[in-house]
Amino acid sequence: MLIKDKQAYVGHFLRKQERDSSLSNTKFNNVYVKNLSESTTNEDLKKIFGEYGTITSAVVMRDADGKSKCFGFVNFENPDDAANAVEALLERLRRNRNENLS
Repeated sequence: MLIKDKQAYVGHFLRKQERDSSLSNTKFNNVYVKNLSESTTNEDLKKIFGEYGTITSAVVMRDADGKSKCFGFVNFENPDDAANAVEALLERLRRNRNENLS
């Protein structure tokens, strides 16, 4: 998936010690998004992810000077909406990669 002409990664956020657990049993509300363009805003994240459910917050992380760290978090009200967003956007990434290879 491209956000502001930059390839973005979308996945659910897990702490390092949780990464080995099975994802099929994991419920999560907080989605981690990396490889964002420096120009991506909180509103951009809300617009992209908002079509999958109610968002309680969407934040692009910034340094002390306000410069984007090129990653962020989107928190959904409902864990099923978060899971659907991750699956749908991962599928969009797969399709885009296949189209780019053709």
